[in-house]
Amino acid sequence: MFQKIQLILLSICVTLKAQSAPIPSEKEFYHSSFPDGFVWSTATSAYQIEGGWNATGKGPSIWDTWSQRGDRTEGGATGNVACDSYHKYQDDITALVDLGVSHYRFSISWSRIMSDGTNRTLSQNGIQYYNSLIDGLIAANITPMVTLYHWDLPQGLQNFGGWENENIIEHFNTYATECYKAFGDRVKLWLTFNEPFVVVWLGYGVGVFAPGIKRPGDGVYIAAHNIIRSHVRAWHTYDDLFRPSQKGNISITLDSDWKEPKDKTTSSINAAERAMQFKLGWFANPIFGDGDYPAIMKDKVNSRSTAEGLTMSRLPRFTQEQIHKNKGTYDFFGLNHYTTQLIEQKTNPNSEASWDEDQETIESIDLSWPSSGSSWLKVVPWGMRKLLNWIKKNYGNPPLYITENGMSDRNATIQDYHRTFYYRQYINEVLKATKLDGCNIKGYTAWSLMDNFEWASGYAEKFGLHYVNFDDPKRPRMPKLSAFCYKEIIQSNGFPTKNSTPSCSDPVYLPSEKEFIKESFPLDFVWSSATSAYQIEGAWNEDGKGPSIWDTFVHNPPKIANNDTGDIACDSYHKYREDVKLLKNMKVKAYRFSIAWARVLPNGLYDSNNTASWNPKGVEYYNNLIDALLAENIRPQVTLYHWDLPQALEDQGGWLNETTNEAFKTYADFCFKTFGDRVKFWITFNEPWIVAWLGYGNAAFAPGKKGPGTYTYIVGHNLIKAHSKAYHIYTSKYRSSQKGGYMYQYYLHFRLMI
Repeated sequence: MFQKIQLILLSICVTLKAQSAPIPSEKEFYHSSFPDGFVWSTATSAYQIEGGWNATGKGPSIWDTWSQRGDRTEGGATGNVACDSYHKYQDDITALVDLGVSHYRFSISWSRIMSDGTNRTLSQNGIQYYNSLIDGLIAANITPMVTLYHWDLPQGLQNFGGWENENIIEHFNTYATECYKAFGDRVKLWLTFNEPFVVVWLGYGVGVFAPGIKRPGDGVYIAAHNIIRSHVRAWHTYDDLFRPSQKGNISITLDSDWKEPKDKTTSSINAAERAMQFKLGWFANPIFGDGDYPAIMKDKVNSRSTAEGLTMSRLPRFTQEQIHKNKGTYDFFGLNHYTTQLIEQKTNPNSEASWDEDQETIESIDLSWPSSGSSWLKVVPWGMRKLLNWIKKNYGNPPLYITENGMSDRNATIQDYHRTFYYRQYINEVLKATKLDGCNIKGYTAWSLMDNFEWASGYAEKFGLHYVNFDDPKRPRMPKLSAFCYKEIIQSNGFPTKNSTPSCSDPVYLPSEKEFIKESFPLDFVWSSATSAYQIEGAWNEDGKGPSIWDTFVHNPPKIANNDTGDIACDSYHKYREDVKLLKNMKVKAYRFSIAWARVLPNGLYDSNNTASWNPKGVEYYNNLIDALLAENIRPQVTLYHWDLPQALEDQGGWLNETTNEAFKTYADFCFKTFGDRVKFWITFNEPWIVAWLGYGNAAFAPGKKGPGTYTYIVGHNLIKAHSKAYHIYTSKYRSSQKGGYMYQYYLHFRLMI
């Protein structure tokens, strides 16, 4: 029956050219093949894989400068070596051949071709590297798809303002011209820019990417304006001077999430459309539309600029001549897509001058959407199809290549079932858009060929079809399950039939809940064991320790079964060496324990001018424990608060009193200063929900205060604020010198508790 219905749908799709065909359920898996000649590709970028950052005359890029500062990327990672593709490009070609792709999208490092960004420093060594890569690809029957700019501006040009200086338009055109001359006899698919939105918003708006400039209200618009003009200039240069002989195609790759209305109200529908125009339309409309910025964008920014007292809009204007030149500067639409958000109207817009605020929208997610290794990337396959249809509707159904699509994780597993599911479901939505909706899609590119340097996330987030061991100087590549999955999809050119047994092409993607998987964890996976101070230390009033709320709670029965107390517990205050011996025998890599706040600061308060405010014996105990762990190559993972607030602070209201937040900050500061030279893994709070609900909600735990509808929210609020204060004191005073981790571990533990 299903096959008959499917055939009927397909016949309607053909008859009506897919414009009014019924849309299958979002959860329905569609079986069919992509058109003959469909392009299958995978992608990388120069800075993320090449390494060789200063090899054979290469100049520094803004990402060299940014990452080498040491505090701008997770773990202080750099792309100095990365996957070492500068030396191992033949290994990359081998992996591509094994995948069976027809195309490979990579980028050229501008500063490898021109060390300072100008043709005064044109490097034949750099040109030779890309010649070797291109020739190797063609010999393997793989078509190169080349991106001219993937975020790594030569530092020499950034020194003169980078994308905020309109002189860069001619510099980019000169660079593009040299690339056309050197490689255009073999390269027939060009992309001028990769994701200009990321360049301008993260690089010139919020400043979390290189070059780290924070001008969210004007710098972003100026940089975007110059990038669009640079694209247009380079496109016309190719069209006028090189296309007649080289016969290639050139365009730009834009990134866009799908913006789904949060509800069916008119305000949410309009807000979602506005968000699409501010994100994708910002760059797409000048090139694929009428040559100018979207009307709603011009109106919004202009009206807000006027309200700010400005005489001109913060959004630059194109001249009529520029609009004419902008329009139609494409041969195809390059699209990068990963995820979806829910959008609604912002009822009380912020007056701050910022691209983000100019939209007057609120962005959120559906908590049921599966997560990934990136906080921003939720798995929402149906968003892909909706986005493709939006582009078709708004820009006349141009030929379109999906130039990036993929999913991250942080566990680096070879058996990446989550990624195979992502690829199958997203590619199936592309198939629906192609066959059922008539979208003019020419190819699909999986991001990425291999794990690589993932910008601000360093090497923690991994998108690769191939695992790369970054601890091995040889940087070996190993295919993951997703590589075999993608290979099968390529060989089948889609999902032609429903197989009788589960395979990559089948929508069944996870092993049975009862199935035992035989596989190893990643090499850097950390095995640990844990305790907490009050539960094991004992010595509740020895050597100057002050009482905690749990001392008070258990000493006032009947609160605990059998009237037990933690007065002695496991006596680890005296027997910590035996604990370390147990850990050594277990062969764990780390040990998570907590510090008893009242053992180091008996009254809970620290005064740097009063040595009597801290307890030397308590500090000595934790110093001895930490040193003993490190002597056995066991890393300490230290929790600052595991429920045992000093009673002196509880007498002043405890976590109901906002001043406890400041007390926690000074306590954390004391611990960072005292132990942070050896402790590199900190957790602020253990299970704050327990503290707020059991301690101050239903009063089952210390301090036994009952306020389920009042106290528990106040306490939760103060715990979050205390965490934030401690996090910022660590970041501002200690992170750069101590190189420890902090915030992520806290939230990871919080999620596991839930």
